[in-house]
Formats: sequence, structure tokens, C-alpha cells
Amino acid sequence: MTVHPLTLTVNARLARWLLLEQDDLRKKAGGSAWETSQILSLSSWLRNVWLESWPKQYLLSPLQSEKIWEEIIARDSTHLDILHLQGVAVSTSQAFSLIYEYRLPLNQKLYDQTVESRAFLRWTKQYQSRLVTLKALDPCMLMDAVKNSIQDGNIPLPHSLRLKGFEEQNPQLKYFLSFLQDKGTQVEFLSPLPDSETLAKKLDDKNSSIIIREYEHRQSEAGACARWVRSKFYPGKRIGIVVPELEKYRALLKRELATELVPESIFNLSNQNLPFNISLSSPLSQEPMVKLALNLLTIKSSNVPVSTFLSVIQSTIFGFKFPPGKEISELERKLKRKRLLTISLEHFNSRFETIPQVYKLVEGLKSWVSINNKLMPGKWAEELSQFLKNIRWPGTMTSTIQNNNQSILSKRHQAFEAWKDCLNQLCSLNQILGPITRLEALNHLTHITQIKAFQTKTPEHTIQITGLLESSGMKYDHLWVMGCQSEALPTHPQPNPFIPYEIRTQYSIPRSNPQRELKFAEQSLSRLIMASPEIVFSYPLHEGDMDLEISPLLKQFKKEVDPLYPSSQIKGQIRALNLLTEFTEPTFLPITDTERIQYEDIGLSSGYRLIKDQVDCPFRAFAHH
Repeated sequence: MTVHPLTLTVNARLARWLLLEQDDLRKKAGGSAWETSQILSLSSWLRNVWLESWPKQYLLSPLQSEKIWEEIIARDSTHLDILHLQGVAVSTSQAFSLIYEYRLPLNQKLYDQTVESRAFLRWTKQYQSRLVTLKALDPCMLMDAVKNSIQDGNIPLPHSLRLKGFEEQNPQLKYFLSFLQDKGTQVEFLSPLPDSETLAKKLDDKNSSIIIREYEHRQSEAGACARWVRSKFYPGKRIGIVVPELEKYRALLKRELATELVPESIFNLSNQNLPFNISLSSPLSQEPMVKLALNLLTIKSSNVPVSTFLSVIQSTIFGFKFPPGKEISELERKLKRKRLLTISLEHFNSRFETIPQVYKLVEGLKSWVSINNKLMPGKWAEELSQFLKNIRWPGTMTSTIQNNNQSILSKRHQAFEAWKDCLNQLCSLNQILGPITRLEALNHLTHITQIKAFQTKTPEHTIQITGLLESSGMKYDHLWVMGCQSEALPTHPQPNPFIPYEIRTQYSIPRSNPQRELKFAEQSLSRLIMASPEIVFSYPLHEGDMDLEISPLLKQFKKEVDPLYPSSQIKGQIRALNLLTEFTEPTFLPITDTERIQYEDIGLSSGYRLIKDQVDCPFRAFAHH
């Protein structure tokens, strides 16, 4: 039996894509069952082997690391005028990761040039000291820790490794792979970047198609792309849509692709049957059931905004009926008639008729807002879970589950599971935050849901919409690259303010300078050109009041007019069925033979005077006739 090497990818999306490719190949070969290939992301593999070794140091989550940085920076904030603590903590954490990944020096002289770099060096020493106290590892230290454990014999040495999707090797990864090779591991590094000779052959290949298309705005560009996908779609065909600025196109692409590929989806709010995957996810805090729960939990006092109260008693998420019953509708009319902005929970039952379910909600809220003592984050997770359970959140999921063949595909069920994961993350802050107030706990929980990406789990499809970074290593039968204007390709540099300029320039770290971004854009384009035999690059001519131009890196390719693929949208079909028949009426109607004979024999016996008077004077014609 053939032993396949362990394949490690640059990200989880490429790992899923390669697994899908492997499954398709086995099906085409006639296989009915097979062993799943060992394909996973590098970060997942490092985490798995580390946890399986029963280490003495525990691995911090990104959230735990961020909260430690916030605590250190907050204590030192008297020396700096900090406007956004969380933003500074994120940038500091990124700078600390760059120190380890690119082996940047921590020389005191190099960090004395700016206030930011001096503060960063001071915070870094405190952070490292805190890690020693906690016996913990920052995520950026994991690769070095795994290397040391392999050296000590605590983690078994892999026999062979195959790495895919990495456009470059940072020094940390380079040292790690060199160490494995010295120990006897067979390492195969498959770079997605072609050499100059291979790229030149691809550009000269007559069977390869690379064209440019321009559109008035993003909406027309997304619509044209969706119709193109519909025209190319065939079972087994791999179609890719790569967007450098995916956050600007995500909603447009999702809507246009859904209405083109599954027209009936406009009548169904569920996204379960959409035949494509989008890599960029929206935060969990934007899910209606989570948003309503947070609005209710974050009430500061016994005065509740009327809008929040009405949204709760009209929602099935809290166990209320929809459409509302007679009693709830009457209560809503009373509240609106009084034109109140807030409702006092203390006097609610005395001013309004008592509805059992509303009474239970009001009493639960009164108890919740009255908690003023400090508790550990884990205890707050228990308290708020019990409060939400008492007021019947998240409602019944029976109907949702019945509408799907598998309950795991229920969006509400998955949102609830993601919510429980956020509560687990809140519990993980016990050792870092200590006892906190109710509002502090809710601020942390809100932040966790805002950074928690949530996307309904669906099967992996052959139509993939990804960002520029996530597309690394993926191959397609047809590829469309959207938003290729000069402002997006190459992107503007975003240097980390806590890394001194000399270090950024010398070590060429990502996003540090325009030359680095230009090099990355050129590498990405050469990779995309090799990813498919048919490629369309497109860009919008306008964005708001700004005129846009094609990226200078793509001006060598020819432009082509959009061939106007037919639309499968329901509105397009309705419009097609209602096309008016064009009828041109002749300006002169010839007289018939009967009319000619009658005129010659009898003449105009009547009507002549009426027409003449109408032409001369309409009022005279009305008066006479």
C-alpha cells in the first residue's frame, strides 16, 4: 500500500480544496472507499503535535495573548496618549509575531528613535516576563517550541513532509524545515510561484486565454461574473473567483451568484443549498439571534429602551410567537401610544397588563441588571447562560431542524454552537483578567463575538470565492480575478509603527514598503496566471466619484468587450416574457375599391363639414355639431 507523505498547506482553505481534489480523483478511478489523505494546514499540525505531547507550557489563544497585551498597555497608558486600546494591542501583538517569524533584533539602540518603538520594547519585556509567570507560549513561539520538543524526543520526527501554497519561507519556517531535513525528514517544498521560463511559455501558449474586461461599477462587474460562472458551470469543473479586496465584493457576489445559480433562493432565506463557498466570513455579532441576546444582556440599568424591549417580545428567538398574539400586539400599541423612549422595569407590571411570558422576562431582567458584584469571567459565562435559558433563548430549533435533512446544517444551531465557543473563550480569561464586573464581562464577550468569524458550514464546492492570499496553491479550470484596479493591485503598504524603519527595510517584512507590496503583487499575478488555462481580469471604471484604472501590472494583456452572457435570474426571465411586440403603423392608409367607387358615384355625403370645422376651430365644430 502506497504511503502518502504528510501534506501541510499555507491555510485551511487550501487543505480542504486539496482533499476535495483527492476525493474526486478517487471517484473517477472507480473507488468506493479510501483512506483520507493526511492534508491539513501547517498551523493545525503544529498545534496538534504540541498538544499531543502533553507539554509543560500551555499555548495561549490569540484572544488570551491580546488581553495580556491590553493589560500591559493599559498600565503604561499614562506615558502615552492612547485612543484605542484594542487597536494598539493588536498592532503590538503583530509586531511581536514579526520579531519571532523574521528573527528581528531587539537592540535597544534601534528602538530609541520613536516613542512607539521605545514603548514596544518596554511592553515586550513585560510580556515575556508574564509568559514565564504563566508558563505559557505565544502562538508565534509554537514552531520553535515544536522544534525543541522534537530535539528532546517528546514529539516524534515526521518521516516525510510536503508543503504547498507557501509563496515564500520566512526565516522561522526556513530554520524549522532545515532542522527537520538534518534530522532525516524528507521535505518537499512545492512553491506555487513559477520560474521565469515557465511563465514565459504560459504567456506564449495559444491554448491559454488571458483577457481584460472593464465595467462601469462593482455591481455590473459582479453581475457579469455571475453570468460567466453560470455559462461555464458544469459538474466537476473547478471555477475560481479571486478578489484582492473581497470585503468590498462579498455581499454583491453572494447575491448575484445565488440568484444566477439558484434562482429560487430569493424565496428562501437559507443559504444551505448554494453551490459555492466564500472564504470571507461575517462576525458572529451580526447574527440576529446573537445580536438580540447581546442587546438584552448589555442593558446597564432597570430602564430598558422601548425598541430593544419590543424586538425581544416579537422574536421567536426568545420563545414568543410570530406573528405576535393579541395580548402582545395590544401591549405594543399601548407602548407606542405613550411614546416612551425607555421602560422602567420596576414599574412595568403596575403600569401594564401582566402577560405571563412578559412578566417572566421582566423579572429575569430585573434580577440580571441588579447584579453588581465582581465575578470571574467563567462565572459570568454561567450566569448569563442561565439568564438566557430562563427567558427561553435561543427559542426552539425544532422547526429549523425539520426544514433541513441534517440538524448540523441548521444556521441557528450552528450560531448557537459558535456562541458556546465564545463563552468558552470568555472562561479562558479567568487567569488573565481575574474578577470583573458584569459590564466588563459583557464588553469582553461582545469583543469576542465581533472577532469570531461565523459562516454556515456547507459541503466543499467546486466554485470558490477567495481573497488573493487564500488562493495560493489552488488550481482551476476557469478563473476570474475581480477588482484589479491600480488602487488594489498592488496594495498600499501598511508598516507596523512599532517596528523601527531600519529594521523594516533591512529585513523586508510584509506590508513594510511599496517595493515589498509590488513584489508580492507580481508574485501573486504570476501564480494566478499559472493557476488556470482561462483567466479573466476585470475592474470597475468608477467607485463613487473616483475614476479607476486597470493595474499597471496588467496593461500588457488585451481588453475584450463583455459578451453579455444570458441571465438566469427570475427577474430577467419575467422581463423576457413581457417584451412588447414592436408595431409600426403606416402613415398613409390606401382607400379600398369600394370606397373609391362610392366616392366617385355619390361623393362625400356627410362628415365633411364636421372635419372642416374641427380643423378650423374645435369650439365652432362643438357648437355646430
